[in-house]
Amino acid sequence: MAATLELSWHAGYFDLAPLNTAEVRPEPVAADVLLGRELVAASQLIKQPDVLMLHHMAPDETEPGSLVPNLDF
Repeated sequence: MAATLELSWHAGYFDLAPLNTAEVRPEPVAADVLLGRELVAASQLIKQPDVLMLHHMAPDETEPGSLVPNLDF
């Protein structure tokens, strides 16, 4: 497996279906209300905020240069 600077929320995260909420509904709405818990649980939706917060809360614990790839994801 190639090295990556993208962090994942859990093992298998990148195997989940990607969802873009802007394509589903333009105004804010709770994802599980709109799509159902099962679909949200089986997708990458709303599972990465903690990965991004890691860069803010513990920057010394992240790989140098990994913030931008995670923001771009």
